[in-house]
Amino acid sequence: MNDQPEIDPQVGSMLRMARSMMSHDQSPLKPLNAKPIEIARGRVRMALTLAPDFTAENGLVHGGLLTIILDSFFGMTVFTTLSEMTPIATVNLRTDYIKNAAVGAEVICETQWLGTRRAIATVSGRIVSAGNNDLIATAAGAFMIGTRGPEGRKTS
Repeated sequence: MNDQPEIDPQVGSMLRMARSMMSHDQSPLKPLNAKPIEIARGRVRMALTLAPDFTAENGLVHGGLLTIILDSFFGMTVFTTLSEMTPIATVNLRTDYIKNAAVGAEVICETQWLGTRRAIATVSGRIVSAGNNDLIATAAGAFMIGTRGPEGRKTS
């Protein structure tokens, strides 16, 4: 039995759209072949392949890709907790690189919402090897909910 409320239908629709956009030809995430394992209120788990498009000079995956992956799925995780669609923005993100990742490696990105206080949601997550669960990177982030656009107007 799940005690957590379901994802709001409007937010669920946005998440389905995001999943579709990840596979679109022009999406920067398309080369990662992201496949959802779990999308639930406050949790996201995705399987990914670390594509050669993001190879660093040392022949391994560039660490910036890991940060982009975590930031993207952190945002998705925050959206799963909202009761209505509203803009969000990353205000803080810290990534710790634990182990190098090889190009072509199969990985799992797991994210968890920690809570929201005063319109700031906090999220943590990690990327692990799909084969042996070796820790590759961890991260923590803070996201402002209900951000404002130009001239202080709310963008929703």
